[in-house]
Amino acid sequence: MKHTIYVEDKDRDRLFIEAYLHHLGISKEDVRVVSAKGYTRLFYETGILQNLEDTAQAGKKNIVIFDADYPENGGGFEERKQYLQKEAERIGKDIELFLFPNNKEDGDFETLLEQLVPEAHKGILSCFESYEKCLLKYNNPLYKIPDRKNKLHTYIYTFDKQDNEEEMRFKKQDYCYENPEYWDLNAEALLPLKTFLETHLS
Repeated sequence: MKHTIYVEDKDRDRLFIEAYLHHLGISKEDVRVVSAKGYTRLFYETGILQNLEDTAQAGKKNIVIFDADYPENGGGFEERKQYLQKEAERIGKDIELFLFPNNKEDGDFETLLEQLVPEAHKGILSCFESYEKCLLKYNNPLYKIPDRKNKLHTYIYTFDKQDNEEEMRFKKQDYCYENPEYWDLNAEALLPLKTFLETHLS
C-alpha cells in the first residue's frame, strides 16, 4: 500500500504533482496520485471513501492537495480549509491538507503555475494580459474574456514543441512540467509545497 495524494483535476493537477514528486526524488513506488474530480466529492464517493480507509489502515497517509480558490467562487483559503477539515472530521478520517497556491493565500493551481514560468518567457504572459485589456475596452457582451486556464494553455501552446511526443502529451493536457524551458520547478513559489511533501513523504 502507498501513501495517497488526492488532487482535484484528473489531468493537469495530477500530472504536475507526479512530475514534481519525481523532481524531488520521491519514488512513485511510495505514493500514488488520485483525482477526486472536485473538492466536494472527496468525502462522498464510495470508492474514494474506501481508499481513504484502506490507506489509513495500512499506516499510510491520506494527503489532499486542492485549490484554495477565491471568495467570489465560494472558496478562499480559510473557507476551503475549514470545509475540508470539517468533512474529514465528519467521516473520522485524518488528512494532511495543502491548498494551492501556497497553503496560506487565496488562489489555485493556475496561480502557482504562473509563478513557475521562467523569467525568459514571462513576456508571453504580458502579451496575453494586453490581449485581455484590449478585449475589455470593447465592452461587448459577445466577447468572453479568457480565464487563467486558457492563459496557461496559450502560454504552453506558444512554444514550438521539441518532438512529436511532446505534441501528443500537450494534446492530452500534459504540459510537460519536467521541461525546464517551460517551467521552473526550483522556483521560490514552490517552497511551501516542497516543504509539505518532504515533511509528509520522507
